[in-house]
Amino acid sequence: MPGRPTSTPAGTHYFSPTDADNVETLNRVARDLWERSGRLTGPELTPPGGRTYRAGDRVITLAPGPHGAWATSQAARVTAVDPEAQTLIAITPDGRQLQMGLDDIAADRLAYGYAITAHRAQGTTVEVAHVLDDGGGRELAYVAMSRARKASHVYTTAPDLAEAAQRLTWSWMTSADSNGPLTRPELPSAWSSCVRRTSNSSR
Repeated sequence: MPGRPTSTPAGTHYFSPTDADNVETLNRVARDLWERSGRLTGPELTPPGGRTYRAGDRVITLAPGPHGAWATSQAARVTAVDPEAQTLIAITPDGRQLQMGLDDIAADRLAYGYAITAHRAQGTTVEVAHVLDDGGGRELAYVAMSRARKASHVYTTAPDLAEAAQRLTWSWMTSADSNGPLTRPELPSAWSSCVRRTSNSSR
């Protein structure tokens, strides 16, 4: 992956197909940029054992809400926090308001949503996606690279562009359930096109 990004536009999301540790690192970096750009406001809320939240934070649920109030992997944006009551209010992309109590914001139930794994990204639509190539095969790569309306960018580690393209072509043409690369005829045309585009824009 290249050096740290210097800005995080409002419609930008970061995806790591499989690695939760990479997601945690990306979330820390992205949230720091979000805070330094003035997008986080008001008091801080830090539940016992949980993460620190402020109004403006992007979050994602790790478990369903009480009585089906929200589903697992629900993305939302924090609009208000109450440090004394240990509660927060968040709004979903479709405008639903989530009232979250102390149990709902524990570390195993709520997390930052600046970066997420491809598993959690299924069904999500964003403006711009930045994808870290860290394995997972073609299925998860396709999920990650098909989330954005405007642009998708992929990042991989390689000494030059040619090797980066070769690495992506090999890893993304391999199914997570197979022992080797798939042949070209087995790939849907949309996926083959996706491989060519992302290979040409690799860092």
